Amino acid sequence: MKSEIERLIHETIDEINEQTPPDRRIAKSSQAVIVGMGSTLDSLGIINFLVSLEAKVATSMGRTVSLLSDDTLSDPNGPLHTVESIERFIAEQI
Repeated sequence: MKSEIERLIHETIDEINEQTPPDRRIAKSSQAVIVGMGSTLDSLGIINFLVSLEAKVATSMGRTVSLLSDDTLSDPNGPLHTVESIERFIAEQI
């Protein structure tokens, strides 16, 4: 399951990177920051990333996950901080 979640995250990174200037693209690294200090994404980019990832998980895995909430978005070191923490957070919800 972890490799499937990682694949979906990487697909989402590719999708977002296609729409993002080269100097603001997300690295395909487990430590790449998505939310919080060090993120290359602006607020709209973060929302687009999370909505796209939620949709990919629903389509590919047949499960609904909720990544967008005040608690998760307001905590800069929370479950959406890095690619690795997002992967764990999704695995916990499935």
